[in-house]
Amino acid sequence: MLRKPCCDKEMVAVLAAEFDKVIPLQVAQSFAEKWGCPRFRCYRQGHVGYRLMREAFREWSQELAPMIRDGK
Repeated sequence: MLRKPCCDKEMVAVLAAEFDKVIPLQVAQSFAEKWGCPRFRCYRQGHVGYRLMREAFREWSQELAPMIRDGK
C-alpha cells in the first residue's frame, strides 16, 4: 500500500540510485509518479549515501533554500 506524503507535493524530493538494491529505481520512480512529485532525480550509485546527498543538496540548494528559510 502506497501512502501519499502528508505535506504539499512541492515540498517532496524523491532521490533514487541506479544500482540501489534496497529501493529499486523502478519503485522510486513509481512513488514520484503516483505522488505527482516535481523533483525526481536518479544518481549513478548504489543505495543513498553521502555522495548522493551532497550532489542533491548542491543541485537543489538554490531552489529549496527559500522554502526551508520561510518554513513553507
